[in-house]
Amino acid sequence: MFAREGARLVVADQNADGVKETALLIEQAGGTAMRWPADAGHEASVKGFIESAMSAFGALDIVHANAGVSGGRVPIFEQTEEYWRQILQINLIGPFLAIKHAGMRMVEQGRGSIILTSSVAGSPPMPVRRPIAPARRVLSASRKAAAAFLGTGVRVNAICPGLIETG
Repeated sequence: MFAREGARLVVADQNADGVKETALLIEQAGGTAMRWPADAGHEASVKGFIESAMSAFGALDIVHANAGVSGGRVPIFEQTEEYWRQILQINLIGPFLAIKHAGMRMVEQGRGSIILTSSVAGSPPMPVRRPIAPARRVLSASRKAAAAFLGTGVRVNAICPGLIETG
């Protein structure tokens, strides 16, 4: 939809084939797409694509922090510290980095919208069997960021879709 409306987009993902495919779809729909292989859970990557967008397009109107992983269905006694770290890095630290770096540039502009993908798994209290539940508690982060940006022209919202099958 953004492409059809003439948006200029940065497609950032650690899956280079997915970045290429998405960029091609955007271009076929009439939009402009910059490809940026990135890891949403690492600060240098996030800062890199934010700064690249600013440099190429001169402004940053919307950032959608959409990266997320569920971790599959590993029984709790088989889960490792590394397993939890990876999921928390992408699902919780990634949105924080998007807020930090996109928010900084948007405040300078006096406008912008940051959209975070949370999860229904992170909404109601539930037993912690899988790390996606605490990792996707992005709702709280979005509320705190929205309050922090009050009066700057920058909005922060979270969306909570249900289960989505991905590669």
